[in-house]
Amino acid sequence: MNKQRKTRKHNLSVIISILFTLSLWYFVSLPQHDSNLPVIKGSDFLSDDDLLIDKVYTFHSGSPSLIITNLTFEKEYTYNIKMAVVTDEHQCHMEVDLFDPEGDLYEMFKSQEPMTYDEYFDIPFGAALSGVYTLNFTKLDGPNLNIHIIIRKGELCFREFVSGDANYVYNIRKFARIPSGKSYRPYYYFKDQWRYHIYLCRVSPISANRSNQIILDHNLVDPSVEEISFSIYTNHSLGQVWEPRDYEFGTAMAGEYLLNFTFYQDPEFINVMFLITDAGRLAAGEDPGPTNETTAPTPIIWVPLEAQVGISLGVGALILIGLIIMIYTKRHSNI
Repeated sequence: MNKQRKTRKHNLSVIISILFTLSLWYFVSLPQHDSNLPVIKGSDFLSDDDLLIDKVYTFHSGSPSLIITNLTFEKEYTYNIKMAVVTDEHQCHMEVDLFDPEGDLYEMFKSQEPMTYDEYFDIPFGAALSGVYTLNFTKLDGPNLNIHIIIRKGELCFREFVSGDANYVYNIRKFARIPSGKSYRPYYYFKDQWRYHIYLCRVSPISANRSNQIILDHNLVDPSVEEISFSIYTNHSLGQVWEPRDYEFGTAMAGEYLLNFTFYQDPEFINVMFLITDAGRLAAGEDPGPTNETTAPTPIIWVPLEAQVGISLGVGALILIGLIIMIYTKRHSNI
């Protein structure tokens, strides 16, 4: 009997020890929160593939910044970043910076006017690289407040400008600032007697306190032996973010065309969208010719009006002289 009691007590002790160990392991494994600088990783990401972040965060004097890491962006897609103050009677200035997968900094946003209650600011960003991005939100002034942040994956960037799928070329490229100008020289095959619509657009926003001056030189070179150059833009502003520069080009021959771009930019890094759409056949490409190719065309001689008058008078004079001679000869023969 005593032996059975000792066995039960021993089993109870083992069970309590196991439960205690499991409880201790659970609490140790809980994620730790740094109140001084919150770093959001996976806990605020949603199961919806398009909605990456949708949460209210507190910005206070002890923690004016929020870093969101592990944001996976896909190349050539738009990512919309929205934010608003959601504590009434509060306002502040905000700054938003982005680091791409190569660690390069894009200074994207700084509010010029105070952000007020329930006023949402939209920051669309076109990704030139696929990979992991980091966003840094900083409250520059104002009281302790809450800010609602939404990050959502949008459509392919070209959908902002064209609705169809007749795209021949679509690409977003990242350009780093070079004082002498950054060149981009792709070759594309164009059909003969065809029309193409070409779009250029900056798809990375630039903070209001940074210069957004971007100057563009652009020309096309055809595939002929002469390599004829067609100047499109010279010392031309690329324009504001999401405001495209576009033009149409009709070809006179088929072949590999050189599209030559040179960017002179103040920002350290920009993302530029290139889009070429197929606008269809422009001309039949046929020359008018004779119905019978073996017969040479009759030459046309053009005679000036003065010469025509002179010739007419000369011919008339010869005819008159001939008539006089005939009459004179006939009279003498009758005598």
